[in-house]
Parts: sequence; structure tokens; C-alpha cells
Amino acid sequence: MNNEQRSAQAGAIGTDRQEAEVRRAEAAAKLARLRAYMAEHGYGAVRLQTPNLFAWLTAGGRNHIDITSDWTGAALFVTQDRVICVMASNEAARILAEELERVLDCDIRTYPWWGWADDTVRELYEAGTVAGDMAFPGVVPIAEQLRSLFYPLLPSEIERYRALARDVSASFAELIPGIRQGMTEFELDGLLSGSFRRRGINPNVLMVATDERAERFMHPLATGKRLDRYGVVSVCAARGGLVVSQTRSFHLGKPDAALAARHEAAAAIAARLCAATIPGAKLPGLFQCALDAYAELGWADEWKRHTIGGKTGYRTREFSVGPNTEGEVAVGTAWGWNPTVAGTKSEDTLVVHEDGAEVLGGEDGWPQSTFEIGGRAWTRPGLLIV
Repeated sequence: MNNEQRSAQAGAIGTDRQEAEVRRAEAAAKLARLRAYMAEHGYGAVRLQTPNLFAWLTAGGRNHIDITSDWTGAALFVTQDRVICVMASNEAARILAEELERVLDCDIRTYPWWGWADDTVRELYEAGTVAGDMAFPGVVPIAEQLRSLFYPLLPSEIERYRALARDVSASFAELIPGIRQGMTEFELDGLLSGSFRRRGINPNVLMVATDERAERFMHPLATGKRLDRYGVVSVCAARGGLVVSQTRSFHLGKPDAALAARHEAAAAIAARLCAATIPGAKLPGLFQCALDAYAELGWADEWKRHTIGGKTGYRTREFSVGPNTEGEVAVGTAWGWNPTVAGTKSEDTLVVHEDGAEVLGGEDGWPQSTFEIGGRAWTRPGLLIV
């Protein structure tokens, strides 16, 4: 190994240590938040097993095996004085080494893969009330209440969120040179998926629509249909538990005026929603903001075809904002707005600060439309001409 290689290795080790320290501090802050909640509600222990809550408490750790299931490789039992991680014996080595070490101090207990995690912690059930994120016998189900502890996002989480959004935008940029007439939607999906995977990103949701499918279907999973002129690609992309939603659209050659106008209308509605997402904003008011924008732009009933978006963070959406949604916007929350207009969509993810919303991600080769709202310029991705 030469001096340059040693220097690079030392730098990587230093970065790893710094990242571990940041994650450890984040996990400690969340543990304190969880224990305060437990004390307030009288729970002796809280059981966490779903991937999003495990990722939240461990500052990005992964306990999942099958991403479609909440039956994961590790369950965390949190009390006021310790954390017990219970794992199937065939999962313990990886999860301890790659997800917990230097991040969260745990008592480790294992069971055979044919066994039952809770059999190893019976003393917790005997000592007091156990609550958790899954409805098991003897467990008070409080998944929704536990997810409320995701917010406010910590500074380190927001930094990880920014980095994820930049990488998602960069993956979309990598897609541009590969776009060609006649390619299938599966091929578009594959190109983008590969770019995500190289960055350690999992596309939890990936939708591709070309030409007439974009207007016909609201959630178009990729098919073998071949691209003629127009494509819309939407993703909900996850890394470290956090989820970023983005949609980008392109056209081979100049689009007709009607399509361009519809895309601009969707972008204008999204810009208004971003501008209105401020601390204290009431969710019924945000929904009305979208309805007013739709009506003013000549699409009064279009909102009925598809959700306008909603709260996000460690899930694709915690909920969608609709006619009956109550609540308000708080500092440190994340929102994904995705208004659609007749086969077009404008979608990005934002985080709320004291002075308003920060849209995450980058421009990365896509044209931008600018909207002046409330004395501030809001940019939304335009329709890329390839």
C-alpha cells in the first residue's frame, strides 16, 4: 500500500467514525424522546420491530429482510434503563455488526429461527405493560402514536434527507442519456433502479408511464409498452429509513401546447402548496389552497382523480391531505406534494423550518419553471425535451 492509498484509507476510517458518532448522538436523542413518551403513558416497555421504527431509533439501521413485510430480523425492547435487541440466531451477526455497533448499546438475545422473539423477554411482560408497533398478544398496539415521535426531525436527519434527495435527483439526471424512442417502460425502470441501487437507495415505489398511459392511469407500474414521445417517472426512494418522493417528465422533441400547459399547471399548483407549507398552516387551509389553484387554472375537478400529497418522513406518506384532514404544519416535519393534471405531475419532498419550506433535491439537468409567490421565487421541474 502506497502513501496515497494509506491516506485514502485513513480518511475513510475517519469519515466512518464521524458518521458513527453522529448516528450515536441521534439514536441517544431519540431514545430520550421515546422514554419520555413511555413515562408519560405508563408503559414499562416498548417493542419495536417494523422497519421504519427500527430505522428511526437506530438512525438509519436496517432490520428488514423482505421489504414487503413487517416480520423483520430484529425486535427492539426499550425500557427506562436498557435496550434489548432480540434476533433470530441466523440474523444476529449481521445486524449487530452493521446496524447496531457503535450506534445503540443493546443487550443481545437470540432464538432459533423456528422460535419466538418474545419468549426471550418474558420478564418484561411480567413487570409491566408492553406497548409496540405490531399487534401481538400481550402488546398494546400504538404504531400511530409511536410514529408521531418521528418529528421534529433532528438536524442530522435533515442532513441525511438532503443527501438522499440530491442522490435521487442525480439518478434522474443519469437517466437522461439513456432515454430513446422504442425503449420499454421496464427498461426505463431498470436504468433508474440501477442508478438508485448504486447509491444505496431502495425504490420503494417506482412508476413509469409513457404516452397515453400517463393520462389513463394514476399509479402506472412499468410494463412492456414502448416509448413513443412522452414519459413520466415517479419514485418514492428510501435510504436510512427516510423516504424522498420525486417525479420527472420528458418528451422526445417539442411537446404540443396542450401537454406543455397541463404540465405547467401541475407545477404551478405544487409551487403554491410549497409556498403555503409554513409552520402553523392548517391542513384544511392547505387543501383549499390546492382546490383554489386547480380552479383558477381551469381544472376545478381534477383533484378528485388523485391525491395532492401529504406528510412524509419514514414512510412514503403518513397520510394524504384530503377533504376531511385535520391538523397543522409543524417545524421539523416533511411533506411530499404531488398534484396531477391530466397525465402530468409535479412532485418533490420538502422539510419545514421556522422561516418556511425547503424543497429537497437538485435541478440536475431538468429545466425549471419559476413562480413568484409571496415575495419568493419557487422553482419546479419542467418538461424535459430530449
